[in-house]
Amino acid sequence: MSLLFAILLWALVIILAGFIALIVTPVHFEVRLAAAPQVSVRCDMRALGGWAPPVTVFNTEKPKAPAPKAPKTRQAEQRRWAKPSVTVQPKRVIKAAVRLVRDVLRRIHFARLEVDFDFGLADPADTGQVAGIMMAFEHGLPPSDRILITARPNFHGACFEGNIMAAIRLTAGAFILPGVRFAWQAFGPAR
Repeated sequence: MSLLFAILLWALVIILAGFIALIVTPVHFEVRLAAAPQVSVRCDMRALGGWAPPVTVFNTEKPKAPAPKAPKTRQAEQRRWAKPSVTVQPKRVIKAAVRLVRDVLRRIHFARLEVDFDFGLADPADTGQVAGIMMAFEHGLPPSDRILITARPNFHGACFEGNIMAAIRLTAGAFILPGVRFAWQAFGPAR
């Protein structure tokens, strides 16, 4: 009996350690946007500081067939949920939401941005003017391994084709405190 208890205890410790590792290690997100031949968006997530294999969060390249909906039963239609009696003060919620957004943005770390596109306007002179502005912007940025912008003008006609890839890093455990602070400031006791 004690052997079974020890095995269950160790299994619980391993599961808890894995859960803590998922919360305290950074999660890497990589978002890719492609404009040619059709617009597509793909978002991949890698847990454990980027060491885990990528998991596709969403992908518009291969749309999935919608799952059939289960028919509603009579009991489900008759069931009514009681509405909670919480008094919400809009000023408090807005103030807390602004602080929540500020705190969340501080905890998201920018890892990499790659922009690669071809563009062209109907008039080659307009394409040249836009290309000049883009080149000033592209070469005016300080040199960085994290930002790569490549813009190629196409003087033969109107077009826009390209790819954008952005990678961010965030730690799930860092969002606990802002979430609790938001809930307390928005819905907690009035001062």
